[in-house]
Amino acid sequence: MLRTIAYHLCPGSRFIFDTRNPAAREWEEWTPDRSRRTLHHPHLGVVEAWNDIERDDVSGVVTYETVYRAISGRQRFRALSRIAFPDQEGVAARIAEAGLRADRWLGDWRGGEWHADAPEIIPIGSLDAR
Repeated sequence: MLRTIAYHLCPGSRFIFDTRNPAAREWEEWTPDRSRRTLHHPHLGVVEAWNDIERDDVSGVVTYETVYRAISGRQRFRALSRIAFPDQEGVAARIAEAGLRADRWLGDWRGGEWHADAPEIIPIGSLDAR
């Protein structure tokens, strides 16, 4: 992904993206008990939704599933994603390897500066001119 960003950036242009900070351990909130909620769908009516995860302790990759169950018809829908949680040092190394430079690090989308307990890792940068 970072090499693709570098390939498409013009001199003077910027990049920004986010990843979740593994130190925040956000996946611990994604259990069925903590995430169960009721939604109202215009065609299906009342829908119960919840999340569940499995985390690979070696890679740190979280397999994240969201389940939606229509109460009226007992229909179930599932969405499955895999999310990596690289740390800030790993992100910085990959940015440099791709020929990019991070000029600033944010820790959230409100503009808060990066710190070790921030929920997000958000680099803002450009092509490395070196």
